[in-house]
Amino acid sequence: MNDGYVTSDGFCPKNNALVITTSKNEVYVFDVEAKQLSDWSKRYTHHLPRRFQEFPGEGNVLH
Repeated sequence: MNDGYVTSDGFCPKNNALVITTSKNEVYVFDVEAKQLSDWSKRYTHHLPRRFQEFPGEGNVLH
């Protein structure tokens, strides 16, 4: 996951999908049945809108 750490996760039982966001402002969707990244994740994980990519992430975390 590009050296980022998991910031949140969730499971969608309807689609058998595990969704993970990282401190590098990435979103991964895993197809649990196929045991691999979903087609959406393969296409869009690294092509999210600029607004999302620029959201304060690693290095900008408030404590």
